[in-house]
Amino acid sequence: MPQRRAFLDWVGVRPGMRVLELGCASGAFTFEGGLAERVGPNGQVIAVDPARSMLARAETRRSQLGYNWVSFLQGRAEDLPFADESFDAVVGVAFLHFTDMPRALKEMRRVTRSGGFVGCFNPVSFQQENPFLEHSFLREWFAPLQKLALSRHEDRPRDFLSSPDVIHRHFAEAGLVDIRRTLLESRNLFPEPAKVLDIYIRGVGLFQEELATIPWKAREDLIAELEANGRIVCSKYPESERVVLFPQVMISGVVRR
Repeated sequence: MPQRRAFLDWVGVRPGMRVLELGCASGAFTFEGGLAERVGPNGQVIAVDPARSMLARAETRRSQLGYNWVSFLQGRAEDLPFADESFDAVVGVAFLHFTDMPRALKEMRRVTRSGGFVGCFNPVSFQQENPFLEHSFLREWFAPLQKLALSRHEDRPRDFLSSPDVIHRHFAEAGLVDIRRTLLESRNLFPEPAKVLDIYIRGVGLFQEELATIPWKAREDLIAELEANGRIVCSKYPESERVVLFPQVMISGVVRR
């Protein structure tokens, strides 16, 4: 989690703040990412996610750690159940691409006090000159998705990750000012197939837009095929060759009223 901890420094989360975290899932950024620790007992973290099952897991971890300044709430970024100017900051990691971004950012700005900030750390789309499937092991692993794209006469599977420029534009259109961003890459290992599918297909939702074009049963069958492919690929390629540099953006904007 070193990059996520660096995000806290970069965006400016400080002890004693009242912070809203969006897309918290089971609490990876809240706890291992250092958000709760950084805010500390003199502040407050309210973490929101639409999935009850994820929140239950996060609450169990919170109880084990005894972080009574952290609470979890079911909700959606597009319709936040908080009054205007309720927080010093609104932050989130790897959630923005799951939202209706213009609506979510307007809500994030609404619940942030004047002088506070909105900050996101999110994966972004691979550039045309550096496509995800340029790696030979991934071409073999994700061949069923490539085949699905070719059946629609498209050259690569669809994803719904945005470019840094598009995210920046949505920040500005939401009324945020003093926007700044920095691009970086994370070195991601593709380990055993089940973990890869949990992270990239079910978690990050890298090809969710592609999978959404087929019925649920066909989608589950395709995921099973990806897992079988993964077992072959992992036996063929050493771990040292199963590494991908993922593009990401850290971006923040200030609220002025």
